[in-house]
Amino acid sequence: MLYYREHFLHISDTGFIEIPRYMQTYLPHHLRVVIGQLRVSSHQLEIERGRSRGVPREERWCPLCQTEVESEEHFVISCPAYLDLRAQFQIEESFQLCMTMGDQRRLGRFLTAAYERRERSLQHIHQPRVSTQQTITQFFQRVELHQRGPSIGLTLHQAAAQRARRRPRMGGYRRPRLYHEDVSRIRIAYDHMMEHRRTTTPWVVFLQEALRPPPMYHILHPPPPITCR
Repeated sequence: MLYYREHFLHISDTGFIEIPRYMQTYLPHHLRVVIGQLRVSSHQLEIERGRSRGVPREERWCPLCQTEVESEEHFVISCPAYLDLRAQFQIEESFQLCMTMGDQRRLGRFLTAAYERRERSLQHIHQPRVSTQQTITQFFQRVELHQRGPSIGLTLHQAAAQRARRRPRMGGYRRPRLYHEDVSRIRIAYDHMMEHRRTTTPWVVFLQEALRPPPMYHILHPPPPITCR
C-alpha cells in the first residue's frame, strides 16, 4: 500500500483520484491483468516473495543480475537482463513515465515478454528436476544416503497392512436410496393417473400421494416450534 501510494496514487487539483491510464484505454484482458498486477504488487518478483518469507527488504536481490533489490522499478527500468526488450518496446527511462505512457498496449506486451524471460531464466538457474523415467524396482527401493530413510513407494504388503489397521465399517449399514424410491413412486402414480384419467378423481391427488415424504422424514426433520405472541 505504501508503494502504491507513493508511485501510483495521483490526486487531481479538484481533490479526486485520477483514473489510471491503462483503465482509460481498450486493452486485451491479459494485458490489463499484467499491468494491474504490477501496480498492486500482486506478482512473483522477489520484493514480494521475500516479504512473504520474512527476508529483509535490503536482501531481496534480483535472481538474474544480483545487483539490486528486485522491486517493480528495477524490473521495469534497471535490470540489465531485459535491456533488449526495453529497446524493442521503446520503454521510457523513468518509471513514472513508463507506467503513464500513452501506448499502454506496448507496456503490457513488454511486461508479458519480461515475465516469460524471467521464468525461463529461473528454470535454468534452479537445479533440474529428478527424471520421472524409472523402473518399478527403483520406485519401491529405499533411499540410502547416510542413513536408512523412508521408502519412496508403497508395496502391496504394506498397503494390505494399512487396510487391515483401518477401522471396520459398521455391519449391516447401507446408504438410503430415497431418491430412487421417490422416482419409483412418481412413476407408479403417473401410470395410475394415465389409467384413470377419465375418472372424476383429479391427477393431482395421485402426485401428492407419490411425493409424500417417507415416515422417517418427519423424525429426522421436525417442524420448527411455534412461538406464541
